[in-house]
Amino acid sequence: ESVVIDIVKKLSPSVVSIAVEQRAINPLLGGSDTESGIGTGFVIRKDGLILTNKHVVSDTQTKYIAIIRNGKGEEKKYPVTEIHRDPFNDLSIVKVDASDLQPVELGDSNNLQVGQLVVAIGNALGRFNNTVTTGVISGLGRGVAPIDPTTGIAERLDNLIQTDAAINPGNSGGPLVNSEGQVIGINTAVAGAQNIGFALPVNVGKDLIDSFEKNGGKISRPFLGVRYTHINKNVAIINQVPEGDFVREVVA
Repeated sequence: ESVVIDIVKKLSPSVVSIAVEQRAINPLLGGSDTESGIGTGFVIRKDGLILTNKHVVSDTQTKYIAIIRNGKGEEKKYPVTEIHRDPFNDLSIVKVDASDLQPVELGDSNNLQVGQLVVAIGNALGRFNNTVTTGVISGLGRGVAPIDPTTGIAERLDNLIQTDAAINPGNSGGPLVNSEGQVIGINTAVAGAQNIGFALPVNVGKDLIDSFEKNGGKISRPFLGVRYTHINKNVAIINQVPEGDFVREVVA
């Protein structure tokens, strides 16, 4: 038990709840600002850089807030001032105005073992901040095609970590942590079954952070020149179309 307790104490001040700013209208009180939690992230640099999933902050017309708890359980809200989305992976780097945040320790996802202990921390269901679940790595090198709820488009993700630690809606973008308290994955997707969740390997995130810093605070990716949607076997059968990648547009 002490292993998990120590991990939570170490990581909790670095875990971020991502929320949407909303303007609620009360007939008696008038307008008031509220937040609706949608996802999770974690601090990667003390000056306000946070890593999360791209689908957590995919709406370009929405204002987001990062909510961070300190070691005493006190919450502080930071408006998100910048969002840098990775066009290649389901990752985003977001920025808040801060100078004293507590960054996580990033581990190495190249030497993971099936069966090793992991802990997931996140904003479960968008309501329960810093929810802790435990489990093991159930599999490696998994591939899934989760559907982005904002676009309805499935994005193929490969080489994922599978875990039986409970990953719920709202956990997206949160850290998957090893027994040393190092982040080894970014919780990303759930399957339509119990105890099957998926996380991007943290080394994918580390490569993105390195690229971001080398390119002066911008994400730079090569691209093929087409926009496409992956059509899996079930969708292909239902719509009587071939399975594969459907090219929607050739980019100028």
